[in-house]
Parts: sequence; C-alpha cells; structure tokens
Amino acid sequence: MIKDQDNNENEFNNVVDEILNIFYNINKIVDLYKLTYEYIRNSKYCELHTINIEVIKRLDTKKIPDLLKYIIINYYLYFVSLFMNLGLLDKCLEILTYLYNKFPEDITVLYVSGYLLKKLGQYERVIEIFNKIIEKFPKSYLAKFELAEIYYNIGNYDNAYKLFKECIEFNDNDIESLKYCGSICFRKGKYRDALEYFKRAYEINSKDSTVLYYLVDILMILGKIKEAKRYIKEILKLSSEDPKLYVISGTIYNKLGEYKKAIICFDKAIELFPFLSEAWYGKGIALEKLGRVEEAIECFNRATSLLE
Repeated sequence: MIKDQDNNENEFNNVVDEILNIFYNINKIVDLYKLTYEYIRNSKYCELHTINIEVIKRLDTKKIPDLLKYIIINYYLYFVSLFMNLGLLDKCLEILTYLYNKFPEDITVLYVSGYLLKKLGQYERVIEIFNKIIEKFPKSYLAKFELAEIYYNIGNYDNAYKLFKECIEFNDNDIESLKYCGSICFRKGKYRDALEYFKRAYEINSKDSTVLYYLVDILMILGKIKEAKRYIKEILKLSSEDPKLYVISGTIYNKLGEYKKAIICFDKAIELFPFLSEAWYGKGIALEKLGRVEEAIECFNRATSLLE
C-alpha cells in the first residue's frame, strides 16, 4: 500500500518536473501537448489541474525565456476557460490566483482575473486589479468601464459617474455609459441632466426599452406630458407580444390619469399572460379611479392570489 503511494507520488513529481523542464526550454514546448494529451483525451481535468497547480507553485519565472511566458500564460488560461464552462469556478480562481502571483504585470492575466472575480462578487479585489490596469494603461476603455460598473453596483455613484463620463469622452456613441450616467443623475434627482443623457442614448438606439422607459419617467416628472406620450407609443411598438410592455404603458397611463387607456393596456397584458399580478393590480387602480369599485376589488384580489 505504502509502495503504491510512493509510486504514485514519484509519478506525480516526474510529470511536474517534466512540465517545468518544458516551461524552461523553448525547444521542448511541443512536448507539452504530448504530455497532457492523455489527461485531456480521457477528461482527467481535475488530475491534470492538481499537476498544473503544483507546476505553477514551483515555477521560477526568472528561468522562463520571454517567448515562453505568453505560451505558459495561455496554457493556464485555457484551463480557466475550460473550468468556467464546466462551472468549476473554484478551480478557475485557484489557477488565476497563482497566475496573478507569478505574472502580476501581465495585462491578460489582470483582465481575466478581474472578470472572474467580478462574476464571483469579490469587488474589493476587482477594484484593486482594474485600478492597477488603469495605472499602467490610463486610456484603457475596458478597464474604466468594468471598474465604473462595479462602483455603480456597490452604490459608489460618484466614482462610477466620473469613469463613465471618461468612457463617453473616449467614445461618444457608448450607449451603455450614457445610460449609466443618465441613471445616476436620475437617482440623484438631476432630472434635466438625466434627460440629456437618455436623449443622446435614444439618438444612438431608438428601440432600447430602458432608454424609452427612463425618458417617459423623466418627462412625466418634468411635467412634459405630451412628449412622454410619444415615447409610450414607441414602447408599445417594440413588441406586441410582450405583456410587460403593456403593464409599463398601463402604469404610465395611470400616472397620467388616462385610466381608460390604462385599462386597455392592462387587459392586453392579461390576455397575453393572465398570471401577471402587476397587470391585475394596475387594472384595479384604474377601475377604482373610474369609480368601478367592485371590479377594482376583484382585480386586487386576483393580484393578491397570484402573489401567494
């Protein structure tokens, strides 16, 4: 039993040493494929992962020829991609942690580490990584956008706004950054600034539902009812089969006090999907405002039953 364990350990160390020798010698790089082929062919990914982690732990980056660094990094990133597709995020993170420690200045390693950590919600580490990229590459649009999005998600709107504005300066057709800036202004009650951002976004894509919803909301807050109605019609043109669009339009008509039009929208939503509680509730509000109390109560009851 002990002998078998020793043999397995010796075999493991031999493979690790072989891979290390390949990583130190550019003339042997073809041998990497031969050595790992059997593991990959037989789907022994976890076994090979253990070997690869041991290799990178022992790897002396000073011994690696410059031309091989790119190949080694991409060899490990292949397994990050593989494990990501398999849903084994812990293994991705383990590889990237060691890779980042060995190649802390490599831009590809920094980006991939940042994206994965963002997916895992480890925002503090992501902020550190993307700030490092921006420090090295001050004009990096991708790093600025990713970092801005993280700041937005954690509620740091001032930093998010600053970075999204820089993204727009880099590309004035960046609709996502325009939408984020508009959203931040909306949250802060700066409705005229928000309107300006969403109108610019609308010029880029007049069929973006988020842009249209914000435009209607802002225009109604600013009391520009006629202009708001124009965008309501555009919302309904987006899809005649999406019940949520009719619920949104009905809700807007309720806010405008146009209750009969609201009921038409809610009825259409219910026709498309009878189990949408928001549609029944919205219809109940419209009916109540029209004095049709019994029908309104029936709608409210139906909305409540769908939430149970």
